[in-house]
Order: sequence, then structure tokens, then C-alpha cells
Amino acid sequence: MQTLASLFPLDLGLMQRLLVEQVLSGNSWLESCGSEVIVNVAAAMAQRLPEALDQRLDDLIVAAFRARPPSLPSLDPGTAELQLPPQRLQSSHEPRLQLQVDGRPMLEARFAVSLELQLRELGLSFRDGQPEVLRTGPASCSGILMLGSRMLARVNDQPLDLPAVLRLDRPPSERIAP
Repeated sequence: MQTLASLFPLDLGLMQRLLVEQVLSGNSWLESCGSEVIVNVAAAMAQRLPEALDQRLDDLIVAAFRARPPSLPSLDPGTAELQLPPQRLQSSHEPRLQLQVDGRPMLEARFAVSLELQLRELGLSFRDGQPEVLRTGPASCSGILMLGSRMLARVNDQPLDLPAVLRLDRPPSERIAP
């Protein structure tokens, strides 16, 4: 299953340098520990970023669809399925990595993710007049991953491998239909 982490190619060296420049430098406690500790903390934080980006793309699509559902034509009672025109969904997220010492937060690295998801084929199934299932077809995503004002990664029209059926009426763990 594709996640934000699998979508963005991460350059760990660049990420470590930016963490040192934008997050870790200037922290008096870390600076008192020395540059080797700062480099090691940056390396450890960079290795943890994929965990912070462990959000499934199908969950993001469902959340974006729910947040801004497409305009639907007037439906006849009993309508079971509707083919939607291509959709562009936007989604933004702010994953964070926090450095803690003795269980207390010392500092936090805030990342920003902006996505535009293009769904070229999309069907919507209804039950009792309520949307129940999204049927997906070809889809792609463009987006950026930022740390402060610096871009860490970018994707342009990256093809997505989505499940053919996404349940809207279930929690994420049960969303993908068999």
C-alpha cells in the first residue's frame, strides 16, 4: 500500500544537513553537547521521518473526498452507481519529529506536505442514498515535502497504485474491500 513515505524520494544527506541548519543549530543544550552529537541527532531524526510519513494514500484520498465532496447531480431515488468526472483533490499535512530528553520535549522539526491528487476515473456507489464506495481508476499525484522554507522532495504526476474499491463507510483498517 502506498504511503507518503513511499511517494517521496528522500535524500537522507540533504535532510540531515537541513535538520542541523534549521532545527538543531541554535539549541543551547545540543550545542553544549558538541557537533558530533548534533550530527548524530540529525541522522537519527532523518531515519525516523519515514515513520512520520506513514500515512496511506488511500486514506488521504478518502479524507480529501469527505472534506470536499464533489458536486453531485440530482439523483433519482434508488440510484446505485454514479460515474464522476475526473477529480482533483488537494491535501496538506504537517508531520513532526520531536526530540525528547527524559520524556520532555526539547525541540520539534515540522515538515509540510502539499499534495494534488488527480483521479481520472472515479465511480461512486450508494446505499440508501448515502455514498458508500469509491471505485478508483488511473490516478496520479504531484506534491512537495518541505522542512521550513526548504524543499526536501518533489513528485510530479507520479502514478498511484490505488485499490480498485475504497469503502467510505468503514474505518481505515477495514476500508479496502475484498
